[in-house]
Amino acid sequence: YASSNLIFRISCNNSVRLIGHPLWVTMTTGQMSCYRTGQITNSQHNIHLEVIDIPEFAQRNVAKLLEEDGRGLAMLCFDDAGALLTFTGGGELYLARQIDVSLQDLASGTDIDARYDRVTLELQRSLDNFDRQFRNVAVSRLIVSQVPDGARLVEYLGTNLTVPVSLLDLEQVVDFPGVPELRDPLRQSQCLRLIGAAMREERTA
Repeated sequence: YASSNLIFRISCNNSVRLIGHPLWVTMTTGQMSCYRTGQITNSQHNIHLEVIDIPEFAQRNVAKLLEEDGRGLAMLCFDDAGALLTFTGGGELYLARQIDVSLQDLASGTDIDARYDRVTLELQRSLDNFDRQFRNVAVSRLIVSQVPDGARLVEYLGTNLTVPVSLLDLEQVVDFPGVPELRDPLRQSQCLRLIGAAMREERTA
């Protein structure tokens, strides 16, 4: 999947920061929604919205590139607001859950074992719940977005969960020829929802 999308981050004061190469425009107005539009009409950023996406669907768009045929995938992605856990299969979103542990919590270096325990407990409950609700979709693995000391987190989760756990590396499935900074796995995680929103595919009747 090759991505040469233009990604704008629109803040509440209407400032714009270019971090990609032009094709589409992707932006956020907070932690809960991602938007895509076909045009920015002038310097005042008058915007005509075509699509409103939510983070769960943006994460689904990334997850479906990593799925194995006929198997489900669990993906856990951290940002400054917390962690989003999604379960997908065949490109469809089955279940999503928020976990109250943020990227900053993991980067702080304090109470790390307690935070790992909280994440592990929430994952165990979610995996059990998913297995009960969707017995026809077997989860093959859990992929975790890059975080500080991510290898330690993956090892910790792997010893406490019943599915294999690995760190996300988007370069396995996506090319970023126009955005060299996205070759950094940690930067990929910071921009994951924007990348996922840019992967949206239009469906025609």
